[in-house]
Parts: sequence; structure tokens; C-alpha cells
Amino acid sequence: MALSFVQYVADGIADTFNIPFPYLSQSHIQVKVDGVLDDSVTFPTSATVKTATVPTNGAVVEVRRKTPTDDRIVDFQDGSLLGESDLDTSALQNFFVMQETYDDLVNKLGQGSTGKWDANSKIIQNLLDGVDANDAVTVGQVLALVTSG
Repeated sequence: MALSFVQYVADGIADTFNIPFPYLSQSHIQVKVDGVLDDSVTFPTSATVKTATVPTNGAVVEVRRKTPTDDRIVDFQDGSLLGESDLDTSALQNFFVMQETYDDLVNKLGQGSTGKWDANSKIIQNLLDGVDANDAVTVGQVLALVTSG
């Protein structure tokens, strides 16, 4: 189970989806419908997000936490009062980034126990046409060969 994202298959009726993981700011929540970013989402509650339009039946709706990695949310200063809230926020930013990195790593194409690439029964997309004898080929290449033969 992923720690920083969830995917739903839309039913063509619902436009509100649960956010089953914690986050620090609504700006850290990203929603994509069939891979297209919906940057007009709203938050009816802190645990739900509403898409701009109702996703079509069968569309994949992904709700993902994207904690900033390019800047610290908390900047400690010499002589300032160090509070629990600042410490918690700083620790959570690090923890969330680690979870997001872990999810990205686990969901990458990896090698199975035989040493061969394993797509975990998922479709591989954005593959270029094979050129050399040992290259993977696309369905388009196979169909072209079948129809020309």
C-alpha cells in the first residue's frame, strides 16, 4: 500500500475523493485525472478533495502528496524560541519526503528474482520502437508486421 498517494477508478458520478494520508498544506496535494493535472481542485474537508469536473466513468483519479523538497518549511534561527510545532513540522516534512521517495522507488520498474525486468503485470507505455535484435518492440511494430505479412 502506498504511503503518499492513492488511485481511484471514477464512477462518472463522484467528484470528491478521500485523502487517506496526512499532509502539511493543501498546496502539497496534487490531483491528476487520467494523468492530467487538475489544478482547480477544492477541499470540502481536510480529508477530501473535489475535482473541478466529474471524472468520466473508468478514469483513474490519483491523489498524491508532493511535499516540497527544494526549500525547508521551517527555518530555525539563533536565539529564537524553539517550539514543538516547529519541530513537528520540520520532522514531518522530512518524514513525508522520505515516504514519497519510497513510494516512487517501489513503483518503478524493477528486477524480479530471475534478474529480468518485471513490470508487475502493468502496461509499459512511452516505449520507443525497437531497433536492434534484442530490443523490446511496441504493439504498433507487431501490428505493422502482421498486416504486411
